[in-house]
Amino acid sequence: MQQECTPASSAPAWASSALSWLALAGLLTSCAPASVSEPALRMEAADVTLARQGYEEMLAKFPAYADPAIQTYVQAVGARLAVNAPRINFPLRFTVLDSPGVFAYSFAHGEIVIGRGLLVHLNSEAQLAAVLAHEIGHVVSLHPLRQAQQARKLRALEAKLSAHFGTQQGRDVVNAFSLARARGYSREYEVEADVWSERLLARAGYDVGAMAQVLRFFIQQDSFWDKEGFELWEIPEFAGGEGVFATHPSSAERLAQTLQRQGNAARSASASDSAYLRKLNGVVFGLPERYGVKRGDVYLHPTWRVAFTVPPNWYLFGSSERLVAAPHGQDGLLMMWMKPRAPSESARQALEQLARGAALEAIAVQNTAGVVGESAIAHLLDNGENRNLRLAVFDVGSWRLHVVGYTYSAKNWTDADKGFRGLLSSVRAISAAEAGNAQAWRVRVAPPRTDAAANSAKAFSQQARAQWQLLNQIYPQGRLDAAALIKTVE
Repeated sequence: MQQECTPASSAPAWASSALSWLALAGLLTSCAPASVSEPALRMEAADVTLARQGYEEMLAKFPAYADPAIQTYVQAVGARLAVNAPRINFPLRFTVLDSPGVFAYSFAHGEIVIGRGLLVHLNSEAQLAAVLAHEIGHVVSLHPLRQAQQARKLRALEAKLSAHFGTQQGRDVVNAFSLARARGYSREYEVEADVWSERLLARAGYDVGAMAQVLRFFIQQDSFWDKEGFELWEIPEFAGGEGVFATHPSSAERLAQTLQRQGNAARSASASDSAYLRKLNGVVFGLPERYGVKRGDVYLHPTWRVAFTVPPNWYLFGSSERLVAAPHGQDGLLMMWMKPRAPSESARQALEQLARGAALEAIAVQNTAGVVGESAIAHLLDNGENRNLRLAVFDVGSWRLHVVGYTYSAKNWTDADKGFRGLLSSVRAISAAEAGNAQAWRVRVAPPRTDAAANSAKAFSQQARAQWQLLNQIYPQGRLDAAALIKTVE
């Protein structure tokens, strides 16, 4: 299949010229996807190091979910598939990550991970097997290795271009080239991994239509995001990895190709799998416990002993050790993190440190509900554009809350800052009793009942019924099997 290496349309004119020059110079000769007849790739020590580094970065951001029974179960499903796959130089290992993100990911050295969020949205062991088999397909097809080696080549290319054009220009050229190339490779890789999934499902005795069922769920999720608003719950991109939730080609395209390959087998409806659903009973739903919990429109963190009100149509997610609040479908992010309070440093000094030398404006003092601190606006010059930042430092007991709010586009600042200020004004300390009641939401599995969606409502950010339908793979107008178990969140 021929792959074009045209730069993204947003790339500057000089970048396009540079790419043409590079092509003539022979530096971009690896644009076409690898043919099946090429020599087998070898995994060098640098590839292993890069893959392990990416995996460790993933675990640092999303630790393994602390449920030995779930981990053992997923590993067993993966092992059943692995014995039917071609042998590789590393053992295949499977880990559930403590993230509500709907993703699975594989690394060149055989580590395969799946987000807790995807696990609870699946309805059967066959669907879980389809996801894991897809990731095995990436590994045995050497997709993560090719990506890792390409990343090394791009870094070397960036160094050469930086010496020729300048550091930023070199980076821009490589970014434009990398985007164009990644779009073509993703299409080939995802389809190849889907084929492997079907093959391994059949060999392991699973329903080969399960991959089509998973793709139908992804289509439901795409539709949900289009209508209700996308949440940034990390579709991660780490060096040397490949993921099941790719955007190129779309889930609809992949499903169409699956239907062509599998025919009637791919059209089978998801069979009720009570045994699988019962294994999900008690699994945490939504924010990991280390990030606190959301009750209705109130967020509480039991360790930090802090709470605040989430503005309407906003949601929360976590990134490393930071909590992030953002509005659905609108510009703006508010990053928050806690550190032990240093008695020798005042809140104003901490605020100035957060501003990194930028002048503070519109300083506001807050001293209510056990919270003492200040907020202000600082200005940042970003690529010639004057950008506002909302900064705040609040002391809550022995902890110090740091806050940075910003928008991607300066024109959206006024609307976003209204939400920032509303959230910050609601920050308060909580009692030991209130902290003790701040328990994570958990999946509950039970026979169908009329109040199931309503009982789950408090656990969802917004659009409670739609999110409950998505959890049970019946979004937007599907019907539940009257005899099947259902998932709620309580």
